Amino acid sequence: MHLRRICIVVCAVGVAIIAGRLAFASTVGPNVGIATSPTRIENEPQIAISQGRMVAVWFSGMYADEGGYSYSLDGGTTWSSGAIFTRGSFVQVWGFPVVCADDSGRFYAAIWGITSTIQSFGIYKGTFAGNRLSWDGPYFYPGAASGTGYQRPSIACDRSGSHVYLAYTENGNGFIVKFARSLDGGRSWSDPVTLAGTKCDGVRIAVGPDGELYVVWHDYASEQIRGCRSVDSGATFGPVFTAGPIHDNASVNPPGWQTNVATDAPLPDCQSYTQFVNSPSIAVDRTSSPRRGNVYLTWAEYGAGTVQPATGSTGCVNTFFYSQANSIPIGDDLSGYAARLCDDCYQSRGICRFSGAAGTTFWLDGSWQSGAGQSSFEVRCGPDTLNLIDIGTRCVYNDEPVSRAMIWTVPTDSDPYYLLAPPPSRYADAYWQLRLREYVIDPSEAARDERDVVLLSSSDGGQTWSPKVRVNDDPPRYDNSMPEVAV
Repeated sequence: MHLRRICIVVCAVGVAIIAGRLAFASTVGPNVGIATSPTRIENEPQIAISQGRMVAVWFSGMYADEGGYSYSLDGGTTWSSGAIFTRGSFVQVWGFPVVCADDSGRFYAAIWGITSTIQSFGIYKGTFAGNRLSWDGPYFYPGAASGTGYQRPSIACDRSGSHVYLAYTENGNGFIVKFARSLDGGRSWSDPVTLAGTKCDGVRIAVGPDGELYVVWHDYASEQIRGCRSVDSGATFGPVFTAGPIHDNASVNPPGWQTNVATDAPLPDCQSYTQFVNSPSIAVDRTSSPRRGNVYLTWAEYGAGTVQPATGSTGCVNTFFYSQANSIPIGDDLSGYAARLCDDCYQSRGICRFSGAAGTTFWLDGSWQSGAGQSSFEVRCGPDTLNLIDIGTRCVYNDEPVSRAMIWTVPTDSDPYYLLAPPPSRYADAYWQLRLREYVIDPSEAARDERDVVLLSSSDGGQTWSPKVRVNDDPPRYDNSMPEVAV
């Protein structure tokens, strides 16, 4: 099993691509703790490797908001005690730690936060003296105050270390992909270059074997994964290319997923700050094999299909209690009336209960008619109504259908689901309509349920791309999300 070629880790499953075929790793080593504080949330990890040394970075939360790091000198078997990046001028660190390495043993990291005046990225340069890692920085980018916001950085460095690259989303006037480079180890940066906008996010960078630079992102306006290529170390970029369409199930977060900090996303929804951004992952083959220079992209998506006709119509019982919810089948169209909220009372909302056979995929969308305001509908799941899992939340606006449906595949038989209809507005009476329909996925699709992992490749610098290949081989009823690819 030639794992040195391309490895994708999705839910602790190793995958290799050999001669154009997907092959699953026969063994996965035991988990090794890197960040194991019992009192902090530690997540958003990234790792980089150079000269046999490994450096991991992560966000450290819970009563502290910091960027953490650790390193290994023995291939990941043991790790140094977790340490914290110096804050410098940061008042708060908000997350999104990223790290890269050049061939000379230098590491570069970035974290996102806010100083006393601006949102910024803190850039760190790490070097080893013997067996000890030390960091210079932080150097802040951008260094001057502005009226805009920044988020979701991606960092990369060329093999020589003479160039460090940073791409990110600027969200002050839409969601615009920006790019900058440093020629002095992150101390100073070029003026930012706009690569895409105005509804783009989830940018990622990769460097090829001859220094060619790729930047890719999720274009929400066209529902495509797009990118561009530079052959002069980021001084200029060629035309934007399209890798392929993405069926992004942004209405449904991965089970248990929560954001560290409220960040916006280019979704026309009042809950966009709670929804994860489905970023593509990119890697370039830098070996001397026949596939040298090939580009690989991976992301998660639902399978395109057909919403089935309604099998009935009903409403939801207005109640305060899940135990009083009426049962409905998947396939019903629902409607109801929500009276205006009074100033000093709490009113109930419509709640329905439904279930389905494992592997059934449902589609849920709707609309809301009201003289003012907005509302939302939700789906929650679980046998214990005191500890329900949130499946998804969608907003509805006056006389407008929801922009994105909820799509969910039932993982096990007979699990109870609760549909919470739009609650009343404080400003006016309202009427709501929802469609809880079965959704049949086209068997020709690479994805088979609400979210599978797909992979594409290009051998001509991103000009043309292979068809999508599904990576995960679990039964078509489990959620697979946030994949990474490496060569």
